[in-house]
Amino acid sequence: MRSLLALFLLILAILLLLPLRAEAQVIDVLTPTLTPRPTVTPTPLTQPLITSPSGGDAVQGQATISGASGVPGFFSYELSFAYSGDPTNTWFLIEESFTPVVDGPLAIWDTFAITDGTYDLRLLVTLIDSSEVETIVRGIRVRNYSPIETSTPTPSQTPTNTPTTDLTLAFVPSETPTATQTPTQTPIPSTVTPLPHNPIEIIPQQIGDSLLRGAAGTLAAFLLLGMYVSLRRRRRL
Repeated sequence: MRSLLALFLLILAILLLLPLRAEAQVIDVLTPTLTPRPTVTPTPLTQPLITSPSGGDAVQGQATISGASGVPGFFSYELSFAYSGDPTNTWFLIEESFTPVVDGPLAIWDTFAITDGTYDLRLLVTLIDSSEVETIVRGIRVRNYSPIETSTPTPSQTPTNTPTTDLTLAFVPSETPTATQTPTQTPIPSTVTPLPHNPIEIIPQQIGDSLLRGAAGTLAAFLLLGMYVSLRRRRRL
């Protein structure tokens, strides 16, 4: 009896210890191991940037200018354009803003309002201490009304006049031209064709005759009137 009781107590102890070991193993499996991730510190922007368009690009219509203006101490930025190689250094304003742009569109450039040509873009940032920092992209080609060249010219920081290629077409005649005589015009003497007689035309002689007739008729009327008056007087007497 004692041996059976001891065996029973041993089996009971084993059964009581098994759940504790299984629970301990489950807890060990479910506990995740956390691996520390490296902290990425963004590099602060020290210079304004124009990322699009790049130097030498061709633009048309409503061109979107992208970049970054949010430098430390930012107060405002101006985006302007100028004619490449302009010695007067005159800039025309496209957009002015007091909101910094980290990486995105800076302005919409309406290139329909200017003539085709080569231009420079300038992003000028004014800081809170009144100092200024800028970046310039040179050689932007506006091509709204002229074809876009196949090759893209290499932009330069110093404006230079790029010589244009002279395309001269050689004309080879297919046939030998023959000399042709130019006819000369012989002047034809002009002849005066007399006009037909106008039946109601009045000539100076007819005017004189009419005046004489009128004077004679008037004189005859005065004579007759004088004779009539004298006869009346005689009858009264």
